Amino acid sequence: MHPILASFCFALVALFYVSIMLFGSTKYFCERWENRWTIGHELFSSFIVLTCIGITNYTIMEFIVSPEVYHSYTTLEAFFQSMWMTYAVGFFPISIFFLITAGLTNYRQLESRSITHTAKEEDALAPAHSVVICGQGKESSIELSSNDFLFAKSAGNYVEFYSQDDDRIRKDLQRITLAKVNHLFMEHDFPALKTHRGYIINTNKVLSYEGNSQGYMVKFGNDLEKVPVSRKQIPDFERVMNT
Repeated sequence: MHPILASFCFALVALFYVSIMLFGSTKYFCERWENRWTIGHELFSSFIVLTCIGITNYTIMEFIVSPEVYHSYTTLEAFFQSMWMTYAVGFFPISIFFLITAGLTNYRQLESRSITHTAKEEDALAPAHSVVICGQGKESSIELSSNDFLFAKSAGNYVEFYSQDDDRIRKDLQRITLAKVNHLFMEHDFPALKTHRGYIINTNKVLSYEGNSQGYMVKFGNDLEKVPVSRKQIPDFERVMNT
């Protein structure tokens, strides 16, 4: 086989497996595991992809591209030769990718620290918005103010609303869907953002956040749980927090 055609075959193999990793398996597990997906999982998935590329390249070289060259080796030697070359070529692009990712993560964490110092001042200057939440059950309606409301959390057929009343955290429960709550917030120009399939936050009340390209954890106070930001919501979250 002509060397250019052989190179084209290898490029297609790499493109095929990398596309599966980025838009298939990795995307699926990132969305399924949310913030449990770590840099270790990224490295392991990259190792699996390189291994698959190496095995496929070995098959191509053994039977299609250059069988006369590979026949000078034993089967095991030829296999490890192909795997070694694949790992050697793939090491540098993957290393550069993870260095860039780590740099962006550190930059975002520095930005989150600056938010911690300015959140209260900005909240004091922001105009107050309010919305009345009327549940479908026997509970009385509640009124949420953007000066007090922190976040909402889905709990089965109910939604839990967390607000800060002076130094006390107040929790209200309403029989309503999170989608309807989000719709009400948008109707009343409430400074709210859905960061996860089970959470809506008040963006004016965020004290800090940390994480990486797979997701963030948002902090509202020491006595409250950290609220997740899913991977697919990161662009919207960063856009709101950086304006």
